[in-house]
Amino acid sequence: KQSIDNSNNQHHKIILSPLEATLKLRENQLSFLLQRNNGVYRYDTNQLASNNPIEDTKYELIVPSSKNGGDRLFFGVFDGHAGWNTSQLLSKKLIPYVREQLDKAYDGYGEYSKLISNKEGLISKAIQNGFTELDEEIVFHSIDRLIQSHQENIAWSVRVLSPQDISWNMLKMNKYNLNAQAHDTTIELIRQVLTQGVNVTEIYIDTVGPPESYKAKLSNIFPGIDIIVEKKADSKYPIVSAASICAKVTRDQILKHWTFVEKELKSSKIFGSGYPS
Repeated sequence: KQSIDNSNNQHHKIILSPLEATLKLRENQLSFLLQRNNGVYRYDTNQLASNNPIEDTKYELIVPSSKNGGDRLFFGVFDGHAGWNTSQLLSKKLIPYVREQLDKAYDGYGEYSKLISNKEGLISKAIQNGFTELDEEIVFHSIDRLIQSHQENIAWSVRVLSPQDISWNMLKMNKYNLNAQAHDTTIELIRQVLTQGVNVTEIYIDTVGPPESYKAKLSNIFPGIDIIVEKKADSKYPIVSAASICAKVTRDQILKHWTFVEKELKSSKIFGSGYPS
């Protein structure tokens, strides 16, 4: 809960009590009575926006009388970290992919034949394959089709900051904070493109820190280029969404082959990157 003091433009955060939070949630609650003899008899949903427009979304799908007996009920909550268009796309596509894999699993198709006696493992593998298949379709196949059809007009480049560089810079006597490092990395990436002779007329950036001062900084360094710096730019401009995908794919590939420099550190390969990967 947030209140705004217009006299000095201050924002005040107010912590709700458990009862107040429950009442607030119930204002948005929707209940569905299925009236079926099998499966779930009733379910409730609730979506409380933390921003406007809301970027997250939810989706439910009931597949009645599947061949293995009983209904299949799919419930999904989709994070809009990359913008509302991403969560909307996933809400429409992910469940059909998982459903297709479940059909193959119950038929004992291919790799599923070895798991047919292990129902929990069978379902888990089918869900995993559904996610993987859609991920490949969105990240690899769709991008590949786009690039193949516009080879002369599309290119991408990344600059990677290692954890060692980030930590070393932030722990120096004269602290080089993370925002400044991100700014300088972006500046070097733009310079790299310009030195290759690319005619850059517009630049779109998802801000790090206050967008006004960041835009002024970039405009001073790159005069004559129209620079747009905004919060949540990845949900507003497709080109920024595409850049976000390039960054995440690069990050995931680095993590996949990551080797710790600390040789004495014993660690499994089960670790993340700050966001679901």
